[in-house]
Amino acid sequence: MNTLSSLVYMNIDLVQDLSSLLIDGYLDSKSIREAHDETISKKIQSLTKNQLTNDLKKTKNDKDINKVTDENCLEYVDNTKALEGRTYGRNEVTYKKVYSLFYFYNILIPTMKRLNLIRSITAKDIIDNNVYDGEFVEFHGNMSINILSNTIENTINILKSYNIKTLDERVYTKDIGPLTYTMIVDILTYINKELARNNTFDCLVNMGNSNAVLNLNFNYVDKKGALYDIAQCNCKVFGKVCKVATKKTEHISLLRKTGLESYYETLLTSINPYLILLNDSGYLIPLDIITDIYSPAIQVIPVGISV
Repeated sequence: MNTLSSLVYMNIDLVQDLSSLLIDGYLDSKSIREAHDETISKKIQSLTKNQLTNDLKKTKNDKDINKVTDENCLEYVDNTKALEGRTYGRNEVTYKKVYSLFYFYNILIPTMKRLNLIRSITAKDIIDNNVYDGEFVEFHGNMSINILSNTIENTINILKSYNIKTLDERVYTKDIGPLTYTMIVDILTYINKELARNNTFDCLVNMGNSNAVLNLNFNYVDKKGALYDIAQCNCKVFGKVCKVATKKTEHISLLRKTGLESYYETLLTSINPYLILLNDSGYLIPLDIITDIYSPAIQVIPVGISV
């Protein structure tokens, strides 16, 4: 049965980069610019001219006297009227190509498969060491969101709900070490801040007999809650492999973002006895802080995640 997948995560930068190399897709948009020009000119001229002339001529000779009277009357009237109107309209139509990221994404995967640039993998491929750094893969699995950050955040919130000052007063920790629960909350808060730096985080996709660690960026999620809503749900991931761990001694650290994985692992380990003491005293606190995903596993930069 064919189903329509819903895209819940898309790495915009990777989609744009791949699309510019592999496909040419666009949507047409049309913009219309209208210009209107109207000119009106008017000319009125009135000219009136009246002229009256009288000429009197007398001539005299030996016999007669001649008298000639000449009278001229001239009247000139000139009325000139002119009215000019001009209207000019112009429509400019411009077509532009507007690139759609969702259009790109929908044709990007089939295009890459046709060019043998992406392949579908399973847990068996990882176990058999048949997955390589740098290749684009597609796989299915069950998603767990932000496993380390969520555990730390929940621990902080629960400790605060118990009233940290009360815990410092009632629970004797001198036999364990110099830390107080106020100090522990400050340490955990700082670690969680480091894990959330640049608005990125890890999530885990269980593929059965192997795992995939996904590096996600909240900047590419329209609604952050959408990812948390699909926790423990089956999903399909399309992305680029950046690390493969297949040997027994290999793992993917969820603390790698700090740049001091070993130090912070040791620090979290030193905090664990204090949390155990709280549980033994009746204050229930999460104890399973997972910092490493052991082989067989892969680390992937996802281009898209759909359910």
